[in-house]
Amino acid sequence: MELLAVENCQTMEEWETAVGIYEYGGVKFSCMTPPSTWTELRQFQVRSDDIFVIAYPKSGSHWLMDIINLLQNNAENDHINPSYLDTTLELRKDNLQTTQGTSLPGYQTIPTWKSPRIILTHCFAEFLPPQVWEKHPKVIYLARNPKDVAVSIYHYISQLLPSFLHGWGTFIDYFLSSDFFGGSWFKHVLGYLPHMKRPNFLLVKYEDLYKDLKGVISEVNDHLDCPFPPGGVDLVVQESAFAKMRQSNEEADKDAEKKIKGNRKLSKVFGGSQISRKNIVGEWREFLNNGISEKFDNIYKARMRSSGLTQDFEL
Repeated sequence: MELLAVENCQTMEEWETAVGIYEYGGVKFSCMTPPSTWTELRQFQVRSDDIFVIAYPKSGSHWLMDIINLLQNNAENDHINPSYLDTTLELRKDNLQTTQGTSLPGYQTIPTWKSPRIILTHCFAEFLPPQVWEKHPKVIYLARNPKDVAVSIYHYISQLLPSFLHGWGTFIDYFLSSDFFGGSWFKHVLGYLPHMKRPNFLLVKYEDLYKDLKGVISEVNDHLDCPFPPGGVDLVVQESAFAKMRQSNEEADKDAEKKIKGNRKLSKVFGGSQISRKNIVGEWREFLNNGISEKFDNIYKARMRSSGLTQDFEL
């Protein structure tokens, strides 16, 4: 089925049909994760030495992946395969000219990787492969404040949005709703917070990477039981500083662009480029006016009041 031009969509239903959005388990997903994904994931074979990096989309997961890769490779960038950065457990990589994709999803290519595997996923807790809970691999959950997440997602998918979702007010209303494609940020975070007491789980807050990069790297290193020489953490700090990490990811972007042909607009949105943008803490202030921000705050406080999670919305 050919994708319709989003510019011609007048209603949410038309737009969801145009970009191949469907509902599963109360969550809206795009054709990048076809319905068969959720059955297949139940059969995914987890290894006890796997490292799962879990985050809601646009939460800075590639920065954390870069850090973990450095810790696993003695801070030597030359030993890191950049293609791992554009592989996500549940996602298929296509040019999206049609909803009938041909590329393999992550859960079909990851089994060929050597151990220890560093596996990125945006799955909600209830959709993870069951063996994650049975074999107890290391899991790191990355949480980023939702205002910056919303702004980052908007810029990431803006060319795919219909005109009626282009205003910040209407887009934030959509992001805060349960109908947001990719699912609710609140549902995602609240689904994982109860598991943070498990010894194989670690919570990392994106903003802490800015406030105390060395401290977070040390915490991740301890969680993963990485054997590291004295002074090694300082080298990882140097190699994973955001400017250098962005340069590394831009190289991965260029590699991805060579693989993704066809509709430039859609390939840009889904994995073809912009792995990392500004990623500034508090960037939302440039785009959300006081009224939108206050409405966001009220919903956030109501949904997160009893969560125990504290987050920085600016530094």
